[in-house]
Amino acid sequence: MIQRIQTLYLLISVVVINLLFVLPINELTNSVHMLRFTIFGISEIVHDKTELIIETIPLLVLTSFSALSLFFSIFLFKNRRLQTRLVVYSIVVLIGLQTLFIFYLYKITTLNQTNFSFSPGLFLPIVAAFLAFLAFRAIRKDDELVKSTDRIR
Repeated sequence: MIQRIQTLYLLISVVVINLLFVLPINELTNSVHMLRFTIFGISEIVHDKTELIIETIPLLVLTSFSALSLFFSIFLFKNRRLQTRLVVYSIVVLIGLQTLFIFYLYKITTLNQTNFSFSPGLFLPIVAAFLAFLAFRAIRKDDELVKSTDRIR
């Protein structure tokens, strides 16, 4: 049902994923320029001018898919089996998204000899995956409760 705890977990997870559309994943600097890494691409910032160097379409697609799938899973409370599958797929996609973040950061730092500092945007997929996992556990717990009441009848 919509008023269950898993709905709250899923809703917070969707909000956390949507923060990736606003916040940069990371900002990298060296002595010459600064690079801003977002889900839309990697931009070079020199003298207040921003130029897109690399487009990161896979990050945009995975982020959009995970946000949409978790959002739609909120309304699948009558079909717990499909809701559980969709949440598990979203968790796998979020882990893949975090892996791509690390891959892109590794490539950028080795190619440009830049220093990076940890920013909150880097850890948002992990937080969203953890919240989705908590929702998965709550959905499974509800399903077990319904099955136990069916046995009593």
